[in-house]
Amino acid sequence: DVLEALKAAKTKNAASAAGEVWMPQVVFVTAFDQHAVKAFEAQALDYLLKPFSKPRFQATLARARAALQKNETGAITERMMQLLQQLQPQATATQTFTERFAIKQGGHISFVQSDEIDWIEAEGNYVGLHCGRETYLLRETMTVMESKLDPARFQRIHRKVILNLSRIKELQPHFQGDYAVLMLDGSRLTLSRTYREKVSAALRTAF
Repeated sequence: DVLEALKAAKTKNAASAAGEVWMPQVVFVTAFDQHAVKAFEAQALDYLLKPFSKPRFQATLARARAALQKNETGAITERMMQLLQQLQPQATATQTFTERFAIKQGGHISFVQSDEIDWIEAEGNYVGLHCGRETYLLRETMTVMESKLDPARFQRIHRKVILNLSRIKELQPHFQGDYAVLMLDGSRLTLSRTYREKVSAALRTAF
């Protein structure tokens, strides 16, 4: 039960802060996103929302391994690593895509639907989700974001940019094989020739 797990995590976290017990790293796996805020309050390692893709699951495994290597040594670490390795083959082979993103902002979490996103830009260790006049920062890599989004709707047009195909207003020849992409929100982006063929194929299929 997610609520019971959250209560237990909060109790152990409070005791850990007082120096009484070791607080284990917790990953919540659930189909209900309404508990995400409480999970962050309980300092959960991750919150995995069903259905999730194989890359998303692997990212969680990598995060768990990193946490174990940082916080634990000896037999406990070895045993946990073995358990993680046993779990990895159970990752679903069915490709699914993320339809809603949880964005942590200060003391609250905002939820952004994928179809609200106009375009995405790499910003250091984060990605910026441009949604109309709003921009939300999400701690994620462009490669992982690309794997989470349906390629029939979203395409990478540059090393640092992914866009929503339905938000394109106009394509204009630029120079050296590049194109200027005018978006419905007024943004002007660049379609690199490296991605041009793939984007063109996606546009022919989508429209």
